[in-house]
Amino acid sequence: MYKRQANRDLTFLQKDFEHPYTSYHIIDYFKNKYPDNYADKCVSMLEMTTEQFAEYLLRKEQFENR
Repeated sequence: MYKRQANRDLTFLQKDFEHPYTSYHIIDYFKNKYPDNYADKCVSMLEMTTEQFAEYLLRKEQFENR
């Protein structure tokens, strides 16, 4: 449909996932889409352990509520 967009590369780079705001968007997306088991999906997507994710989520919420 869009000729200029036909050859655009849409792959994600690992460094894209390491940016804090990307992680925030991933967490918010899964929290809204899958509220019952968003933590499991985030752990997998962000390549963290459950403990690391819990600590990250705590710090994220502290930052947002300052």
